[in-house]
Amino acid sequence: MAYEPTIWKNREVEKPRTFTIQDNGDGTVTLIPAEGQINEPGTPIMAANMNKIEDQLVHVDEQLGYMWKKNVYNDVNLTNLSLSTAEKSWESWQEWQDATVVETLVIQIPSEHFWGSIELTLTGGYNVGNAGGGAHIIYHLGAAGGNVYVNEKTIVSISSFFAARFYVGDAVRVSSPNRFYLPISRRANTINRLSIRVKINANTLDAYQLIDNIYLQRTGQVTSNMPVQRSRADEVYDLLFQSVSNGKSLVANAITQKGVPTSPTAEFATMANNINQLRGFATGTRTVAANGALSVTGLTFEPKVVFAIIGSGDGAAHMYIEKLTAARGYIVEAYDGSNQPNQPPTEFSPVWGKRKADSNVIFTATSFSIPARSAGTYTWYAYG
Repeated sequence: MAYEPTIWKNREVEKPRTFTIQDNGDGTVTLIPAEGQINEPGTPIMAANMNKIEDQLVHVDEQLGYMWKKNVYNDVNLTNLSLSTAEKSWESWQEWQDATVVETLVIQIPSEHFWGSIELTLTGGYNVGNAGGGAHIIYHLGAAGGNVYVNEKTIVSISSFFAARFYVGDAVRVSSPNRFYLPISRRANTINRLSIRVKINANTLDAYQLIDNIYLQRTGQVTSNMPVQRSRADEVYDLLFQSVSNGKSLVANAITQKGVPTSPTAEFATMANNINQLRGFATGTRTVAANGALSVTGLTFEPKVVFAIIGSGDGAAHMYIEKLTAARGYIVEAYDGSNQPNQPPTEFSPVWGKRKADSNVIFTATSFSIPARSAGTYTWYAYG
């Protein structure tokens, strides 16, 4: 309750400090005030008024003991940060009774109305089982009377050891009186102590008063399904990992279908290199001797098609070589310049438009070699 100050007033009279003397007949006298006109009676100095001051001094002294002090050890478990923010801690809670069954610690938070967030920090240790590490949970809550408008829980972080021993449940709204409670269930066959810190960020309430009313209770199992929990960051990471993995599989399959075998588990650098092999292009000139071969090495891709030209105009000779599978050989088409355009060549007619397995035609991952009919300089085009 807020302190209600006393309004002190001075006594104002016509004749201050003036008295008449009355003889009591026993050797004593009585001084009787003779102040004349009383203009202001003043505030009486009495026990009720003075004890009110004393009580408030005791209360202030207690509050000073609870306050956080800089550069000194603070033996307090409740911190009042502002009207809307306060926190409270329990150094070591271990009121479990039966290690063989599931038990639940319930953090009761009485509140007729509440809008804001509650941060819960839990740390565990080693006793019957390792509950090392802890958990950091944020509850976003909104309620008025018996109506709940917001109830969300986010596990910011949780250690794997703590998750193996404890399950942190969702906030529950109950009535008579209206309150939220936060359940922390201990799994069977473990009995670890807990350090607990609760921080309240309230929008419309006195956070200090609210957190000062929090109390802890032990009860039995309140949640039947208690999976091992993970942080929201871990869950998002798994989703991203799965999404990337699915994406890599799609890309790898597409690259493989284009002729460059690629594993779905390949590194991105490998996939990028394989993509670069999907379609390449190079051109140049090469002088070939009579009955020689047009050979080119040092390509940065595997050639699939080679087109070569020697000469110019109607006298130009053309060669088109397309690699098929090993079993199907090559498509070899040629026009030697002695015929009119669009007519089959005479000297190359045995291989016009035919699939032919020719040992003189060689394609490798970075080169090609094809037989050349005539000596001279060829302009070649290679496509991956």
